[in-house]
Amino acid sequence: MNEYDIQVGRVATAHGLKGLLRVAPSTDIPDRHRTLREVMVKSARAARLHQVLAVKQIAGGLWLMRLEGVEDRTQAEALRGAALLVREADSPCLPEGIYYRHQIIGLRVVTTDGREVGEITDIIVTGANDVYVTAAALIPAIAQVVKAVDLETGVLLIEPMPGLLPED
Repeated sequence: MNEYDIQVGRVATAHGLKGLLRVAPSTDIPDRHRTLREVMVKSARAARLHQVLAVKQIAGGLWLMRLEGVEDRTQAEALRGAALLVREADSPCLPEGIYYRHQIIGLRVVTTDGREVGEITDIIVTGANDVYVTAAALIPAIAQVVKAVDLETGVLLIEPMPGLLPED
Protein backbone atom coordinates (compact mmCIF):
# COMPACT_ATOMS: atom_id res chain seq x y z
CA MET A 1 0.00 0.00 0.00
CA ASN A 2 1.23 3.47 -0.90
CA GLU A 3 2.38 5.63 2.01
CA TYR A 4 -0.12 8.28 0.90
CA ASP A 5 -3.27 6.21 0.63
CA ILE A 6 -6.12 8.06 2.33
CA GLN A 7 -8.07 10.33 0.01
CA VAL A 8 -9.32 13.48 1.72
CA GLY A 9 -10.54 15.35 -1.34
CA ARG A 10 -10.55 15.92 -5.08
CA VAL A 11 -9.69 19.13 -6.93
CA ALA A 12 -12.93 20.45 -8.41
CA THR A 13 -11.58 23.51 -10.24
CA ALA A 14 -9.31 26.52 -10.06
CA HIS A 15 -10.47 29.58 -8.13
CA GLY A 16 -9.39 33.01 -9.29
CA LEU A 17 -6.10 33.83 -10.97
CA LYS A 18 -3.53 33.17 -8.23
CA GLY A 19 -3.47 29.36 -8.10
CA LEU A 20 -6.18 28.70 -5.53
CA LEU A 21 -8.02 25.39 -5.75
CA ARG A 22 -11.62 24.53 -5.00
CA VAL A 23 -11.58 21.10 -3.42
CA ALA A 24 -14.50 18.74 -2.90
CA PRO A 25 -13.77 16.94 0.38
CA SER A 26 -14.12 13.17 0.55
CA THR A 27 -13.90 12.73 4.29
CA ASP A 28 -16.44 12.27 7.07
CA ILE A 29 -14.22 14.18 9.50
CA PRO A 30 -15.82 17.66 9.62
CA ASP A 31 -12.70 19.68 10.49
CA ARG A 32 -10.24 17.57 8.48
CA HIS A 33 -9.09 20.57 6.44
CA ARG A 34 -7.71 22.24 9.60
CA THR A 35 -5.08 19.54 10.13
CA LEU A 36 -3.73 19.29 6.58
CA ARG A 37 -0.05 20.20 6.33
CA GLU A 38 0.93 18.31 3.19
CA VAL A 39 -0.96 16.39 0.53
CA MET A 40 -0.02 14.11 -2.32
CA VAL A 41 -1.76 15.46 -5.41
CA LYS A 42 -2.35 12.49 -7.68
CA SER A 43 -3.71 12.81 -11.20
CA ALA A 44 -3.77 10.35 -14.09
CA ARG A 45 -0.46 11.84 -15.27
CA ALA A 46 1.56 12.30 -12.10
CA ALA A 47 1.74 12.43 -8.33
CA ARG A 48 3.48 15.20 -6.42
CA LEU A 49 3.77 16.09 -2.76
CA HIS A 50 2.72 19.67 -1.91
CA GLN A 51 2.83 21.66 1.30
CA VAL A 52 -0.56 23.10 2.22
CA LEU A 53 -0.06 26.85 2.66
CA ALA A 54 -3.67 27.72 3.47
CA VAL A 55 -7.06 26.04 3.49
CA LYS A 56 -10.52 27.06 4.63
CA GLN A 57 -14.02 25.77 4.22
CA ILE A 58 -16.25 27.79 1.90
CA ALA A 59 -19.89 27.70 0.79
CA GLY A 60 -21.25 24.34 -0.28
CA GLY A 61 -18.86 22.45 1.98
CA LEU A 62 -15.97 22.94 -0.46
CA TRP A 63 -12.44 23.82 0.63
CA LEU A 64 -10.46 26.71 -0.80
CA MET A 65 -6.82 25.61 -0.81
CA ARG A 66 -3.44 27.14 -1.61
CA LEU A 67 -0.60 24.71 -2.31
CA GLU A 68 3.11 25.39 -2.50
CA GLY A 69 4.19 25.45 -6.15
CA VAL A 70 0.75 26.22 -7.57
CA GLU A 71 1.10 29.89 -8.45
CA ASP A 72 -1.45 30.67 -11.17
CA ARG A 73 -4.76 29.63 -12.70
CA THR A 74 -3.08 27.55 -15.43
CA GLN A 75 -1.22 25.44 -12.86
CA ALA A 76 -4.38 25.11 -10.76
CA GLU A 77 -6.52 24.08 -13.76
CA ALA A 78 -3.96 21.38 -14.62
CA LEU A 79 -4.84 19.74 -11.29
CA ARG A 80 -8.60 19.53 -11.96
CA GLY A 81 -9.84 16.07 -10.97
CA ALA A 82 -6.69 15.16 -9.04
CA ALA A 83 -7.06 13.26 -5.78
CA LEU A 84 -5.63 14.71 -2.57
CA LEU A 85 -4.07 11.98 -0.46
CA VAL A 86 -2.58 11.91 3.04
CA ARG A 87 -0.70 9.31 5.04
CA GLU A 88 -2.63 7.09 7.43
CA ALA A 89 -0.13 8.11 10.13
CA ASP A 90 -1.31 11.72 9.71
CA SER A 91 -4.95 10.76 10.07
CA PRO A 92 -6.91 10.68 13.30
CA CYS A 93 -7.67 7.35 14.93
CA LEU A 94 -11.25 6.33 14.31
CA PRO A 95 -13.68 5.10 16.95
CA GLU A 96 -14.30 1.36 17.36
CA GLY A 97 -16.36 -0.01 14.47
CA ILE A 98 -15.55 2.86 12.08
CA TYR A 99 -13.13 2.24 9.22
CA TYR A 100 -11.35 4.13 6.50
CA ARG A 101 -12.44 3.40 2.94
CA HIS A 102 -9.10 1.80 2.03
CA GLN A 103 -9.50 -0.63 4.94
CA ILE A 104 -12.85 -1.90 3.59
CA ILE A 105 -12.05 -2.12 -0.12
CA GLY A 106 -10.42 -5.48 -0.79
CA LEU A 107 -12.05 -7.35 2.10
CA ARG A 108 -13.57 -10.74 1.26
CA VAL A 109 -17.29 -10.94 2.03
CA VAL A 110 -18.35 -14.19 3.71
CA THR A 111 -21.80 -15.09 5.02
CA THR A 112 -22.36 -16.40 8.55
CA ASP A 113 -23.00 -19.85 7.03
CA GLY A 114 -19.62 -19.80 5.25
CA ARG A 115 -20.56 -18.82 1.67
CA GLU A 116 -18.05 -16.68 -0.22
CA VAL A 117 -19.71 -13.63 -1.77
CA GLY A 118 -16.66 -11.94 -3.28
CA GLU A 119 -14.29 -9.06 -2.71
CA ILE A 120 -15.39 -5.51 -2.01
CA THR A 121 -14.31 -3.46 -5.02
CA ASP A 122 -15.95 -0.12 -4.26
CA ILE A 123 -18.12 1.76 -1.79
CA ILE A 124 -21.22 3.70 -2.80
CA VAL A 125 -21.98 6.55 -0.41
CA THR A 126 -25.70 7.14 -0.06
CA GLY A 127 -27.65 9.43 2.21
CA ALA A 128 -28.74 6.62 4.52
CA ASN A 129 -25.78 4.22 4.61
CA ASP A 130 -22.79 3.11 2.59
CA VAL A 131 -23.18 0.20 0.19
CA TYR A 132 -20.30 -2.23 -0.42
CA VAL A 133 -19.91 -3.32 -4.03
CA THR A 134 -18.96 -6.91 -4.92
CA ALA A 135 -19.24 -8.71 -8.27
CA ALA A 136 -22.13 -10.80 -6.89
CA ALA A 137 -24.13 -8.29 -4.85
CA LEU A 138 -24.49 -4.86 -3.31
CA ILE A 139 -24.11 -5.15 0.47
CA PRO A 140 -25.73 -2.46 2.64
CA ALA A 141 -23.38 -1.37 5.43
CA ILE A 142 -25.98 -1.69 8.18
CA ALA A 143 -25.84 -3.53 11.50
CA GLN A 144 -28.59 -5.97 10.44
CA VAL A 145 -26.34 -7.22 7.61
CA VAL A 146 -22.71 -6.56 8.59
CA LYS A 147 -21.90 -8.70 11.61
CA ALA A 148 -18.12 -8.32 11.84
CA VAL A 149 -15.16 -6.64 10.17
CA ASP A 150 -11.88 -8.49 10.65
CA LEU A 151 -9.02 -6.48 9.20
CA GLU A 152 -6.48 -9.08 10.35
CA THR A 153 -7.99 -11.87 8.22
CA GLY A 154 -9.40 -9.54 5.57
CA VAL A 155 -12.99 -10.70 6.04
CA LEU A 156 -16.31 -8.88 6.26
CA LEU A 157 -18.86 -11.24 7.83
CA ILE A 158 -22.48 -10.73 6.80
CA GLU A 159 -25.92 -12.13 7.59
CA PRO A 160 -27.72 -11.62 4.28
CA MET A 161 -31.31 -10.42 4.24
CA PRO A 162 -33.71 -12.42 2.06
CA GLY A 163 -33.14 -11.56 -1.60
CA LEU A 164 -29.78 -9.86 -1.00
CA LEU A 165 -27.66 -12.53 -2.64
CA PRO A 166 -28.31 -14.37 -5.89
CA GLU A 167 -29.49 -17.93 -5.42
CA ASP A 168 -26.89 -20.66 -5.86
